[in-house]
Amino acid sequence: MPIRIASALLLVCWAAAAQSVAITWIGQACFILRGSGTVVTDPPVASIGYRLPPMTADAVTVTHNHPDHNNTAAVSGDPVIVDGRPVTARQEMTVNGIPFVLIPGFHDNTNGSQRGQNTIVRWTQAGLKFAHFGDFGQDQLTEMQRADLAGLDLLRSPPSGISRTP
Repeated sequence: MPIRIASALLLVCWAAAAQSVAITWIGQACFILRGSGTVVTDPPVASIGYRLPPMTADAVTVTHNHPDHNNTAAVSGDPVIVDGRPVTARQEMTVNGIPFVLIPGFHDNTNGSQRGQNTIVRWTQAGLKFAHFGDFGQDQLTEMQRADLAGLDLLRSPPSGISRTP
């Protein structure tokens, strides 16, 4: 398993470097993506155990309303919050030329009854198509979710993965 993960990370870094995107993992589900703008994904609160560096961004994504994914105050400057917390229907928005699609989903496999909603965030940055799944808990993607995620260059899924995705 570690070899598979390392190989996948090397492939991602190679693809990102080819398109001039720098990807830095901060911890938990927080990444900084720099290239034709800066996107920070799901910054956690400090009590989760990750020391957050000083961060500025054009956009900060929040996939759901849990403290390990919604610490937007940790990002300085004047970033636009790409806020998946209230999303119940597909939404599109553009932040400083970066197009985002917010795709509703669930944090569990019981339509959110146990852990609530979770929004998949898709965007295009420096010519690459990214998707960040936050804490996606569904057993499989819906047809609408699959359609919105077609043609991705990089998918960041929860550590447990997406168990039964065709």
